Amino acid sequence: MCIHPFSSNRDTFDRPRLLALEGPAGVGKTELAVAMESILSQSGKRVTLVSEFSQTPLGLALHPAAAYGQSEPRQQWIQGLGGSLAFLSDQVAQFEAVCPSDTDWIIADRFLISQIVLGIGHDVSKTLTLAIEEIVTALIRWVSSRFHERSVLVFLDASSGICRTRLEARTARPLREHEILQTELESERYRKLSQLSFPWKSVRLDAEREKEVLSAELLGLVHYLEAR
Repeated sequence: MCIHPFSSNRDTFDRPRLLALEGPAGVGKTELAVAMESILSQSGKRVTLVSEFSQTPLGLALHPAAAYGQSEPRQQWIQGLGGSLAFLSDQVAQFEAVCPSDTDWIIADRFLISQIVLGIGHDVSKTLTLAIEEIVTALIRWVSSRFHERSVLVFLDASSGICRTRLEARTARPLREHEILQTELESERYRKLSQLSFPWKSVRLDAEREKEVLSAELLGLVHYLEAR
């Protein structure tokens, strides 16, 4: 699969840049996104953080369904066409709400591409898999026309064991068998996804390192993209 942006009449240099963080649950996306928002804001840049879930009724309904909760397992309905459409609608609405003239950088805690991983469970049919991939691809083509061409997709990579340890620390309980399987599948699929061609630059970073090290590396990448 190769994703290319649609053409746009608007000059790409008038658009905000996108820094999208991707990777399996527990890899550290949210913590790093918040850190980068703070770092870039303190340097005088206008930054908008697009969370994995919005604060709308749809986002608030999706969040507990997708989470590795304290007592209830991650709900399985989110893996499939219906769940993917709900996630995609929620995130596209967040991008639509951003005013380009007021933003230099948009930092996304997950991007639309994540549904090619998260929306496809181990028991989803081949037909639904193809449908989800086609929908995600079309939406990325459409949304990409709203971003500066010097944007970047960052794939954070860590072993499934590291992700599992972090998730268990977050939830204060051992992961269930199906959650361990999902973590392993996500790690494997994100590695494959990072090898595809995208409208913007894409990089893969070792997320088993300290947050401060990753933040410094991302800041260097931001400076590189702005200087080109």
